[in-house]
Amino acid sequence: MDAAEAQIAALTANNSALTSSLATAMADAATANKEVNELRTQIATLTTSLATLNEELRTKANITSEQQEQLNGQHAAVLHAVNEKLAACDRNATTLAIKARLEKNEKNIARLSVENCQLTLESSRHVQLDEMQELEAQIVALKKQLSEGKCSTTSAASSLSNNAQSMRKPPTSSITSSANPATPSGAECDANQCLDRLLSKYVFFWAAEHQSAKPRPTLSPSTATPATTSIPLHSVATEETSASAEGTARDAQSVRKMGRSDAHLDRVGDDDQAADSGVLLAVQVLQRVGSSATSLYVQQVHPLVYTLLKSEFMVVAAVAKGAYEGVAWLWNAAISPVFFNTVLPTLQNV
Repeated sequence: MDAAEAQIAALTANNSALTSSLATAMADAATANKEVNELRTQIATLTTSLATLNEELRTKANITSEQQEQLNGQHAAVLHAVNEKLAACDRNATTLAIKARLEKNEKNIARLSVENCQLTLESSRHVQLDEMQELEAQIVALKKQLSEGKCSTTSAASSLSNNAQSMRKPPTSSITSSANPATPSGAECDANQCLDRLLSKYVFFWAAEHQSAKPRPTLSPSTATPATTSIPLHSVATEETSASAEGTARDAQSVRKMGRSDAHLDRVGDDDQAADSGVLLAVQVLQRVGSSATSLYVQQVHPLVYTLLKSEFMVVAAVAKGAYEGVAWLWNAAISPVFFNTVLPTLQNV
């Protein structure tokens, strides 16, 4: 990545140098055009002088009209040669070479930008995978503690919520900060924010499922047996409607066994509020994903597709040109001489 950044910096410096060279060449071309205009003025003056001299010479030497036409033709040929040289001066080869080098540098910068974006996305994906593995390890540890009766569902949910909140800060990648400084930070963190919102949604629904207030148990603390109770923890991949209903029933039985009070269940929240919050979170996630996908397509995919299509068109044009030139060469070199010199005379004789 450092090498790519150095190469981009070198190409940018080279681009600036070529731009200054182009400006200098354009200034030189303007000076040359000025000199050309002066030469044209001088040529016009010389032409007038030559015409005057021709008239005087024809008057003095009694030149015929045919000879005058020959002299005029020679004079026109000289003027045509001078005009061709002036046109060649106008088409400055240095300017064309600088433009070609600038286009090549722009293509290299675009290619390196695409590679930089791919490296940035790959780095972000690895960071997200590490965070997911850490969260899964914490969920497994909480499952083990719940099965052993070392912590309650409220403390487990709060622990998962705290872990999800700690992951809300997007990872700062040195590749992203150094290689693409002009890109706004919001566009880079959309994928991380979507992942964190999904984790928060999972934690919220998990807490609502395992500490639901429907139906509310009315038990006395004297019937509590918290040490012998284990509460199952569902993963986010298997959380369906039927599993949620069964989890709610099992949670009610576990609450009866553990002797939870109504005041404790009231602190958790109602299922309807959890569902409404989940719908809002889902809508926000969809909006984030849509905006991120649109931004990615406009900024990266569309220019890349355009470049690929342009390259393919140039390749097809080159192949077609090569095929045409090959067929023309084959006809001129082999087929045409054989046909006109051998086959056609033989057919005419027959």
